[in-house]
Amino acid sequence: MEFWSYDEEEFFEDSDGGENTESIDEGYIKRFSKWLEKKKRLGMELSPEDLSKIEEVIDNCIESGYFKQALRFCNTLLQYNPTSSDLLVKKGFVLINLRDYQNATNTLEEALTINPNNSNGLIFLSLIHFNEGNFEKSLNLLDKVLSFEPNNFALYNKAIVLQAYQQFDDALEIFQKLLDDERYKIEALQEISHILFLQGKYEESLNANLEALEIEPDNFWHWFNLGHCYLELGRFYKSIDAFQNAIALNPDFEYSYLYLGWAYTFLGRYKQAIHSFLAYSRRTFDKFVYFQIGNLLGDCGFYKQAIKFYQIVTKVDFSFAPAHIGIGLCYEKLMDYKKAEEAYKIGTSLDPKKPKYWRLAARNLLNQRKFSKALSTFSVALTNNPNDVKLLIDFRYAVEECKRYKEAIEILETIKPLAPENQYIHYMLGELYALTKQFDKSMDSFAKSFSLDKTLKNAIEAFIDILSAKRGYKKFIERLNLFLILNTIELPLEGDIYL
Repeated sequence: MEFWSYDEEEFFEDSDGGENTESIDEGYIKRFSKWLEKKKRLGMELSPEDLSKIEEVIDNCIESGYFKQALRFCNTLLQYNPTSSDLLVKKGFVLINLRDYQNATNTLEEALTINPNNSNGLIFLSLIHFNEGNFEKSLNLLDKVLSFEPNNFALYNKAIVLQAYQQFDDALEIFQKLLDDERYKIEALQEISHILFLQGKYEESLNANLEALEIEPDNFWHWFNLGHCYLELGRFYKSIDAFQNAIALNPDFEYSYLYLGWAYTFLGRYKQAIHSFLAYSRRTFDKFVYFQIGNLLGDCGFYKQAIKFYQIVTKVDFSFAPAHIGIGLCYEKLMDYKKAEEAYKIGTSLDPKKPKYWRLAARNLLNQRKFSKALSTFSVALTNNPNDVKLLIDFRYAVEECKRYKEAIEILETIKPLAPENQYIHYMLGELYALTKQFDKSMDSFAKSFSLDKTLKNAIEAFIDILSAKRGYKKFIERLNLFLILNTIELPLEGDIYL
C-alpha cells in the first residue's frame, strides 16, 4: 500500500492561485494594476514609497497564489533595481510556481552571480534540480547554504531530498533535529511517520501520527495516515475510525474512502466496503476499484450486479483479463455455462500464464461434460504452464473422469519436452501407460519419476493397490514391486558389520 504524506507535486506551491484571499483579492490587484499603468502612461516616476508598495503587493500576490500578477510586478520593479539579488530570487520563486523552470533557473543563477551566498536563491535553485531529478546538484547547493549559516529551511529541504532518494536514515536524523523548531515540527513529524511507514515500522509510524494529532487534531492528513498505520497493523476497527475522522474533516479527499473500503473488506463487512469503494469511484475512476466492487458483489451473491461492474472495466480496458474471469465466474454461478465459457476463453487468451484461469475454464467445461474441449483447454494451459502442479492435478482428475487415457498421453508427451525434469509429468505418464497396458513405457516413466523424486514411492505403491483390483496386471505389478525393492535397498557403508 502507498503511504500518503509528502507529495513531490506539492513541493512547490500551486500556481492556480485564488484560494487564499486573506491578504489580497483579484479586485485589489486589478485596481493596483490600473494605478500603475496610469502612472506609466502619464510618464510619472515611481517614488520610493511606490516601489515599496509594489514589493508589498508582490509578497501578497505570492502569499495568495497570484503568481502571474506577481511576475508582472516583479518585472516592473526590476526595471528600477535590476541588480537586486533578493528581487531576482523572488522572481525566480514566482517562475518556479508557474512551472517555468528554465527561466527560473536563469533568473536564480543571475541572482547568485550578484550574491553567491544568497541562501534563498541557493535553496530555490536546489529545488529546481531536485524537481529535475538531479540529486547531487540539489544536495550540493543545500550543503553550501548550511556551510555558511544555520538554516532550518535548507535543512528541511535537504531531508526531503534525502528521503526522495531513499536515504531514509539520514533523512530521519535531520527530521528528528527539526522537532525542536516549532515552525517545522508538524511537517517533521509527518515525514518521520512517512519514513517509518516505508521501513515497515508501523507502530513507530503510528506513534508519530498520534503526536502530530495532539498538536493538530483537525488535520485530516494525520487521521488518514493514522488509519493507514492501523490498517497495516491489522487493527481494522481503529483504522475505520481514523478514516472516518479524515472523511469528516475533508470529505473531498477520495483516498480516505478507498482505504476505508479495504478496512471493511478485511473485516468481511462487504456491503460497507462496497459503499466506500463507490464513494471513491464517484470522485475518480480506477479500474482496479471497479474490479474489487465486482468481486465483493460476487462474494455477496449479487452476480448480475457484479457482472455490470466487471463489464465497466472491460469496456475501459478490454485487455484486463481478471475482469473477464470474474464475468465467467458469475455466469457459472448463474448456471449460464455458455456465457461463462466465452468469458473464460477471453480471459485465458489475454493472460495465458495464469494457471488458475485455465483451471476455472476447464472446470466449467467438465461440468458441461464437454470432455474434448476440456482436454484441449488443459493442453493449451499446460503448454503455457508446464510446471504448475495444481494444473497437473486437475488434469489428472479430468482424465480419470472422462477415461480418455490415450488423448491424455498425447498431451503429456507434447508437454514433457517443455519440462523434462518435472517428476509429476513422468509419474502421470507411468499411470496412463499402465492403464493402456503399455507396460514397458510405464516402467520407464515410473523409473524416471522415481529418480527425480524418491517420495513418489508411496504414490506408486498406492497405484499398485488400484491395479490389484483389475485383471491383467499381475506380472506388471510384480515388475513394479521388484523395481521399488531394488531401488530402495540401502547399500551398507564401508565398515558396516553384518550380523
